Amino acid sequence: MTEYKPQILIVEDQKIAVRDLTIILEAAGYEVCGSFADGEKAIEGISRLVPDLIFLDIRIVGEIDGIELAEHLKLFYDIPFIYLTSNSDPETLDRAVKTEPKAFITKPFHPQQILSAVALALHKPTNIKSVYDYGRFNKIVTYIQNNIDRDIRLAEMAKVMDMNSSYFCRIFQQEIGVSPHQFILQLRIEKAKQMLKQNAEASILDIALSCGFSSQSILNRHFRKFVGTTPTQYRKEG
Repeated sequence: MTEYKPQILIVEDQKIAVRDLTIILEAAGYEVCGSFADGEKAIEGISRLVPDLIFLDIRIVGEIDGIELAEHLKLFYDIPFIYLTSNSDPETLDRAVKTEPKAFITKPFHPQQILSAVALALHKPTNIKSVYDYGRFNKIVTYIQNNIDRDIRLAEMAKVMDMNSSYFCRIFQQEIGVSPHQFILQLRIEKAKQMLKQNAEASILDIALSCGFSSQSILNRHFRKFVGTTPTQYRKEG
């Protein structure tokens, strides 16, 4: 069984910095799952890749700077991030601190700086409530379970709960312990585990599609992240 490698995303517009970070991280056993030079493309990539950690340059090209991207992360995901920064003015640093990054790394960086920050950022205790304890969110949990095989958008979930998207996301994470997106991933993995045990004739691809994953490879990656093994190996061990 192949050991799961934490997935790290880099949002940085300097190619040399991306290259150096990738070399340092992959030499230490992590996997760089992607890199983006601007905030808008990074937002799309994060929703698709759902990394374990993000390196985020404060000053990136495009209309969305690194701090605005961090605010998006805080609102819609539960993914830790580390800022990369050169010299920044006090006002910018004050904005950055308020987003609660796991660390600041100043360029030019050193390998030990990077690896120490990663180790600290990924060492986070879980805070997930009992599978039965959803309180006022029972309605949306049932809705998610009934629609788990398709793409469920944040605005759609918020509408079910008669809340605006920002408020719904914030309150959901406070009460359930994870972001709505992460919660959906957990439910999809649980459904995949059940199907793997109960339906020996179903292909891994069919199970992936039934659980809302767009491909077998995406199911494999998330399954390894949550369960520690591949769907095929999990079925054999059952």
